[in-house]
Amino acid sequence: MQIEDLRLELQRKEQELMQMQAKMKTVEEQHADFQKHIAVLKESLIAKEEHYNMLQIDVSFPTNNYIFFKKKRKKKNGKLWRMRLQNFFHKCSVREEGRLDNAKSY
Repeated sequence: MQIEDLRLELQRKEQELMQMQAKMKTVEEQHADFQKHIAVLKESLIAKEEHYNMLQIDVSFPTNNYIFFKKKRKKKNGKLWRMRLQNFFHKCSVREEGRLDNAKSY
């Protein structure tokens, strides 16, 4: 009787062990699937970040060019105004010298 009870106990424990092994295998497979899913999500995130960075470059490029050319135009306009002022003052000084020369000759 005791031997029979021990055999039944052993069979029950073996069944539990097989069930636990099956559960363990299922959990390991799920873990592997989750790891693959995480890897795919990481790749997707990296691709989205690269895409975002490219869009930022596309957006900032025209803005940066606009600012660059606007500054360049301001410098050019500034030089033009300085030249005009210099010419104006030069003409004024030439006229003034001419008046002074005319006044001395009288």
